[in-house]
Amino acid sequence: MCRVMNRGLAVVLLFILSDSVAESAEVIQNGLGKLKFTSFQSCTIPESKEYYYTSFDGTKRFLPKTDKIDGNGQQAVRVKCFESSKQSKASDVVVCFNGEWFPSDHGCVTRSCDPVANTTSTNYTCTTAEGRDIACDTPVPINSKITIHCSHWRYMNPNPKNTSKLCLEDGRWEKWDTCILECGGTLVKPLDDLSEIALYQNPWHVIIYRLEDSKWTEKCVGTILNNYMIITAHICFDFMSFEAKSAKVAVGQYYRDFETAQSLSRIYDVVLSPVMFSPLYEMSPLVIIMTETYIHYTDTVVNACFNFKPVGEIDRLLWKNPIEWRIAILRKDSGSTLKETENMLVASNSECLSKYADQLKGKRLRSDQFCAVFKSQRQFNTTDIGAGLMSLVISRGKSKRFYLRGILDGSSEDGGVLTFTDIWSMDNQIFLHSAINEFRETHEHDTG
Repeated sequence: MCRVMNRGLAVVLLFILSDSVAESAEVIQNGLGKLKFTSFQSCTIPESKEYYYTSFDGTKRFLPKTDKIDGNGQQAVRVKCFESSKQSKASDVVVCFNGEWFPSDHGCVTRSCDPVANTTSTNYTCTTAEGRDIACDTPVPINSKITIHCSHWRYMNPNPKNTSKLCLEDGRWEKWDTCILECGGTLVKPLDDLSEIALYQNPWHVIIYRLEDSKWTEKCVGTILNNYMIITAHICFDFMSFEAKSAKVAVGQYYRDFETAQSLSRIYDVVLSPVMFSPLYEMSPLVIIMTETYIHYTDTVVNACFNFKPVGEIDRLLWKNPIEWRIAILRKDSGSTLKETENMLVASNSECLSKYADQLKGKRLRSDQFCAVFKSQRQFNTTDIGAGLMSLVISRGKSKRFYLRGILDGSSEDGGVLTFTDIWSMDNQIFLHSAINEFRETHEHDTG
């Protein structure tokens, strides 16, 4: 704070100095061109029953009516109130310039804590020591209490047993942590409509529309990684001819007809990111697109959990012994919500080649692919390209969260065996790290 105050004072003093120089400087044209200044008037330390003055480092207390401060504006002086519950209106630091103090009002006011504004994840309420409700987004009196509320059930307070903090007598808030997002969570609601249930069961699932022949057409699907990033299969896009204005993303409620989706869903425009045109994108079977505006999370919209380097228990639960494999697919019924939840039987790369050899008919799998079949014996649909395969994990705290494991990229000829790109293969990890880091560098101010 001192540095900020000094900069502010410096700006004021430079402004004053520019006027003073014009009046008090004499330029000698015919000699060395020397610039001569008149001396500045000093300031006498005032006497007050409210406050006193010390050196900037606090080692010396100045005597009122006796000590003087040079008026060149180069010496900062601190103003201290006798009552510890109060602070100077001058924010503690003043300077003398040519016989005048800046700032000029050194009076004491009751100390307060800095204003606190609501954020995407966290809301606040404040009450005075007497129990009166007050605003948190203005200076808050000392001894007031602030209570932390998570803005939505998708956000968790890291300290649920301690949700209230105090404004201390020195004008500082007790420290607290803001609410953090819980990825991969689903809301269980007693619903009769299977399509509506699927919306709540797959909140990370999005529709990607492409503009083709002047018409918006459902092209493929994707999975939300964060408030801007969608991951899908590379075959959804031809980046040699891709223009951002030719793609849109729909979250929440889905309809095959774009005009209906536009009125009932949340539609986001897509923007280009520099990482899209890196060599990594040309080689990767995955692609990440970015929305122009922030994707707000709701009961039916949230990101999937995503671990770069799963180890230990998470690795075992996600791959070797998952509780449930799940994927969201689109229905063919026109005019209605196009989403259902299907459970899957998953096989590793080597298991797939041996177990489903007859259906694959010699089809070769990349080393970063694995496969799965629908438990319901359903067939593959091309509109499901890019869908994320999710693995359910139940933590020690008994919370259920879904982790992204693979991206649907194709199937056998008969549509019975689905193939997925493994997002944890080494090459795909490098690609995803690059994309995530690029996002963090360009959207650092939006991650809070």
